[in-house]
Amino acid sequence: MNVVFSYGTLTEKFPSAVSEKARLKCSCKLDSYGIYPALIETKDEMNIIAGDIIYISDKELEQADYYEGHPKLYKRIKKDVVLDDGSSVLAWVYFLVKKS
Repeated sequence: MNVVFSYGTLTEKFPSAVSEKARLKCSCKLDSYGIYPALIETKDEMNIIAGDIIYISDKELEQADYYEGHPKLYKRIKKDVVLDDGSSVLAWVYFLVKKS
């Protein structure tokens, strides 16, 4: 199983996936890319982003990559995420690729 942090539409994309509430603390900000939410890495802005952890298969991860436009539009990076019970889990997180 793959552990993925979703801060937007990805949870809806996999409605049968087991999910639980979680928070990501990172040097990032939540913005938008058109009508979609987008996490953007920053150098000096620390934020806590609320979302869900979803557990998906390898095939579903491939589908998530396609949906997110990985690796050209969004890149997938492993980050520590805190669950509501206080425990942490290493999860894939999609960040918007910076356009120069």
